Amino acid sequence: MADESYDVMVIGTSQGGRFLPIDLAKAGRKVALVERGHLGGVCVNSGCTPTKTMVASARAARRARRGAEYGVRTGPVSVDLAAVRERKRAMVAGARENYASRLPQDGLDLVEGEARFTGPKTVEIALPDGGTRDRGR
Repeated sequence: MADESYDVMVIGTSQGGRFLPIDLAKAGRKVALVERGHLGGVCVNSGCTPTKTMVASARAARRARRGAEYGVRTGPVSVDLAAVRERKRAMVAGARENYASRLPQDGLDLVEGEARFTGPKTVEIALPDGGTRDRGR
């Protein structure tokens, strides 16, 4: 594929780089997002989203176990950790899919690979298939 030029390149698709690229694209700039891993960065993939999802399951189990304190009778409460993990995986996958589905409507190009600067305004991207692409202005 031919090398391409962009007005703006955002390396990594974490929370920190989420809104500025959209605003720049809406302002008429040609914007690329470069991601070497999963969309969404740490928060979506291994931080906030999975942690909060699992904590919510723990809270639900705790509340169920304390039901009698509130006049609610329940049977024995058990936690199906495999189901908790599957719910967490589904939440993370849904967040990634939501992110990916919005890219075209937000006017952003996604480039999958690992970026490194090769000059003041040039980035080389190592692609997953072993090739490279040079991008710059």
